[in-house]
Amino acid sequence: MWDHIFLTLLGAILSSVLTLALAATIFTRYLEKKIRREVDDRMDDAIERLREVLDEEAEKAGDIIGAKVRQGVLDGVASIPSAEVLQGTTQVLHETTQSVVRTGVGLVEAGLNSFLGTKPRKR
Repeated sequence: MWDHIFLTLLGAILSSVLTLALAATIFTRYLEKKIRREVDDRMDDAIERLREVLDEEAEKAGDIIGAKVRQGVLDGVASIPSAEVLQGTTQVLHETTQSVVRTGVGLVEAGLNSFLGTKPRKR
């Protein structure tokens, strides 16, 4: 009688082990591949949607930054006191030019005087 119970339990255990092995084989060969494909497809879709959203946001940010830079340049140019700067610059250039001309004439005169042997005239 114990032999009969032992064989019945052994048969049940072997049946369970074989069923689990068959289920694991089916899962790894078919279901796992199908699940992986589905996950990969969904990931690709999510990545594509994320890329589109990021491109749109980057365009918006580029437009905003471009407008701010443009406005900053316009404000900077507008803040230059152009008439005053030009007047001051013109006056400084005029004085500098006169000074350079005087110096150049003095050098040429001194060179000619030494070459010709004449004495420099007094101013």
